[in-house]
This record gives sequence, C-alpha cells and structure tokens, in this order.
Amino acid sequence: MSPENPAQPPPSTRWLVLSVTAPPPGEEIHLAEALRRVGARALHRRGGRVLAYIPDPPPLEEVLQQTRGSIRTATSLSDPELQWEWRSQAEMEQEWIRPDAPLRAGSRTVIATPDQEVEPDGDDLVIRLHPGAAFGDGSHPTTRSSLRMLERLVRPGDRVADVGTGSGVLAIAAARLGAGTVLAFEVDRMAVREAERNIRLNQVGDRVRLQRLEVSPGDLVPMGPFQGIFANLEPGIVLPLADELRGALANAEGWLMVSGVPRGERAAVVQVLLRHRFRLDLEEVRQGWWTGVFRAGQGDPGGTEKGPMC
Repeated sequence: MSPENPAQPPPSTRWLVLSVTAPPPGEEIHLAEALRRVGARALHRRGGRVLAYIPDPPPLEEVLQQTRGSIRTATSLSDPELQWEWRSQAEMEQEWIRPDAPLRAGSRTVIATPDQEVEPDGDDLVIRLHPGAAFGDGSHPTTRSSLRMLERLVRPGDRVADVGTGSGVLAIAAARLGAGTVLAFEVDRMAVREAERNIRLNQVGDRVRLQRLEVSPGDLVPMGPFQGIFANLEPGIVLPLADELRGALANAEGWLMVSGVPRGERAAVVQVLLRHRFRLDLEEVRQGWWTGVFRAGQGDPGGTEKGPMC
C-alpha cells in the first residue's frame, strides 16, 4: 500500500482503499462514523489499521483532505496517518469476506450467502445475500438491531419505506415478514446494483420496489401514506427529513425506525424528533450503536422521553 500521494488512478480502477491508523480503545465507533461520512461503503480491521473502501471517489487529494478533517473531528487522532491504493471492481469482488456460517442477525432472521446450507428453526426467516460492499450484511450492530425491531413492527399487508436501503437486507426482511409493499430508496449506484441482485435472489421483487433516489423534502409524502418507515443512516441525513417522515406516516400508530446512530448522539436525535411531533416508543443499544422506534404521536418537546429497551 502506498503512502499518501495525490496521484490519480489508472482509468480502469474504481475503488479507493484507505488505510487509517486504528484509534485508541473506545473510539472505534467514532472512526467508523467518520469514514462513512466520506463515502466508505465497507470497513475492515487489519491489525493496527482500519481499511475503508470508497467507490468512485472524487479527486484523491479532496478525499484525503476530507478524511483527515473528519477523523480529527470524530476522534483524538490529531494527525491521522493515511495510506491508500486503488483496486478494480473485479479485485474487490474477489476480496469481500464471506462468512464461514449463516448468521443469526435477529430473533428470527438468519443471514446466509447463496450457497450456504441453512436449517431453519421453527419460524426462522432465511435471507440470502451476495457478498458485497453495500452496508447491511447482517454483521453490523445497527443492521442486527434494525432486524430485531422489524420483526416486532411489521404487520401483514403493511406499506413501508426503506430510506437508504444499502444491500436491501431490511427491505427484503420487511417483505418476508409480510409487508405488502416496500419502497426502497438508495442513492449509491453500486449499492443499487447489489440490492437488485439480493431482491431477485430472495424472490421478493413483487413486493419490493427499488428506486435510485436521494430522498429529499417533498419526495415521500406523495408516495405515502406508510405504516412504517426505516432509515439506517447517519443522523445528519435523517434529521433534516423529520417533517417529511412525519407527514408520510399513515396515522398516529405509524412508526419510524432510526438506526446507525452512535450512542453519544442519541439525545440530540431524540430531541429533534420529539420537536417534530414524534414520541419515542422503543430503543436498543448494541455495541455502542443506538436504534430507536418512534410513533407519530405528540412527543415531549423537552427531549427527556425514554423508550423501553428492546
């Protein structure tokens, strides 16, 4: 891997792999969030370094500058050492880590690759995913918490929306849990391609409608109403949509699930959503990541509300 150098890649390469010195204990979650903010679609710990995989990045010097600033803001690393290399899509597809065995990612949900043998236990739902770079392979704490919540929330025939679908795992799970219609939105071109493959693999294309779209104010309300909306995204993307999300829900029992939130940002997220007439109904913290379920009722504007732990 090369040291920092702003040279441009050969035209055939498509992925930038950044290597960052691992932060002190307890700051890993903040480094992960910082790297996601600069476009990382997958992260991998290798010894004392963290690898971040960024598809189709902007000019390299711009990425390096943004990454340094993001890391300094989120962690105690004042002068993060960055190394980098370029890889083609074919090289990346050969590198993705394939789990050795199916993963129980929820109370009922089991995640497996297309060729793994699975023996379902009782009412287990088996979701098969192609190994890939999009967030949502079932191993991340936010995905696992989201799956556990969906198992409790989705009702047969529900109309739901997945904002930032990534690999499509949550949209697929909602369909398998009985949702009649799932609108799945994703802006990243490569993630859309992976989600399409996974939707076909799980044979839920009749219920999951995938659209490449960066959801903005004014987009969801005309497509609603929805019984539920879920967004496994960083707070800076979700919170500006609070009014739109509230207006797109069907009634006072409509629910919004927000995940991908570092535990330290929980209070700020709750306060914003309470001000937009949500009430906190359920929450869970897993490995430093917070997931919350809100109902479309009147919340406490003071922001002191707490929900039962899942």
